[in-house]
Amino acid sequence: MGLAELSPGLLASGTLPERVAGRLHQLIVDGTYPSGSRLPQPAELATEYGVTTVVIGEAVALLVSAGLVSGRSGASVVASGPATAARRA
Repeated sequence: MGLAELSPGLLASGTLPERVAGRLHQLIVDGTYPSGSRLPQPAELATEYGVTTVVIGEAVALLVSAGLVSGRSGASVVASGPATAARRA
């Protein structure tokens, strides 16, 4: 899945991990999670979004493949930001 596919439009459609990734993407782009900041722990995100930590892990994997975050679920996940992702493309 590419960066363009992680648009906020996925909030209304797509799989559950895609919708969560879309919401997190939106929060990274709007600066809620600026580049270099850590995202909340998977358990906290799971509670916030009403999903399992497995769904959060899949959402994080989508964001990693899009270059929006670095790290992995279960460890520190750091926002890379849209500018970093664009440089990798």
